[in-house]
Parts: sequence; structure tokens; C-alpha cells
Amino acid sequence: MLDRYGLAYQYIMSQNLDQKIDEPFAVLSNFNDMAISSFETGSLFSYSADKMGEEKFNLLLRNYIAENTDKQIYPEDFLDKLAKEESSTSYLKGFLKQKNRVNFRLKNFRVNNDSLNIKIVKNTDEAIPVKLETQTKSGDKTSYWIETEENERLKTVSLPSEDIYKITLNNDYIFPEANYRDNFLYTKGLFSNAKKSNLS
Repeated sequence: MLDRYGLAYQYIMSQNLDQKIDEPFAVLSNFNDMAISSFETGSLFSYSADKMGEEKFNLLLRNYIAENTDKQIYPEDFLDKLAKEESSTSYLKGFLKQKNRVNFRLKNFRVNNDSLNIKIVKNTDEAIPVKLETQTKSGDKTSYWIETEENERLKTVSLPSEDIYKITLNNDYIFPEANYRDNFLYTKGLFSNAKKSNLS
């Protein structure tokens, strides 16, 4: 479902059909009442849960629901509690109030002795974390959460090279992005981008 949503999300953005998440439900289009209220919001919370730990996120959510049963709920209250528990989610409060065209991009990599220096570009000043995944030719995968700062559009990450064959950002469409095609690089072999491999 996530891969279908990723493709659908790219299409509605290219056609300028998307709407901000906190748009009143009554004015969402028939398509966006599912794409925005369910898929996009759900993927952002799932992304946050992955970053902070699902058990921790679920406990926070259960406690919030229990404390606010039969009360008027204000989304910003929950987002404040979430940000207090996991500071990397602080961007969500402003993020939900606008249409977004966020994009993470793997710019290039350099091999430096036994390390791989990877440059990540984002097109926003928001401090949004990004999940980086490395894969060896044998299929072994390792994931890292990379923190970014406000106004930091270029991030360099140094990792042990350890026979890394492929580098991917936000694999499996886990974050709603404007473009997923620039989220991966091959470090060697037939599929390696010639310009990128020259840097290695």
C-alpha cells in the first residue's frame, strides 16, 4: 500500500491537487479525504513512530486518548506532547498547516579510507530527520536515522564502507516526498552513476 501511495502522492502533487493536512475535512476533495486524512497523516505518524520507537509512540497515543476521552481534542496539543517526547517531530506542527514539496536527495558519496562520506540534500529549512539505509550485494541492510538542523540543507554523513553496494533514503515511501527517484545511489558496478562513481 505504501508504494501505491507514494506514486499516487507524486501524481496529485504534479497536478497541484494536494491540500494541506489541517484543511477542514468538509472542504477536502473526494480523493484527498483519503489521501490526506488517512495516508499522508498516517505515514507521517508512522515515520515518527519508526524514529522514536513504535512502543514509545503507541504508549504516548494511548495515554493521550485515555486522558482526553469525552473531551474536545485539539491536534496541536498532541503534537506538543509528541515533540516533548521526541524533539525531531517538532517540524510537524508547521508542516501540517501547509502544502509541502519536501524532497531529500542523495547528492554524491566519496570513499575515504574505510569510510563512506555521503552527502544528503534537502530542499527545506525544516529540521526533518531522514532514514538512510545501506545494503550489501548479499542483501544485508543497515538503517540509520540522520538528524538535520534548521536551515541545514546539506548534510554529510560518514559511515563505515563495509562493502556497501546501495544507499537509499526513506526506503519504501515511508515519508511523503515530491520525488523518490533521487533517493538511492549504487556505489559500484553497472548501475553506479558515472558522475557519482568518479567521486569515489
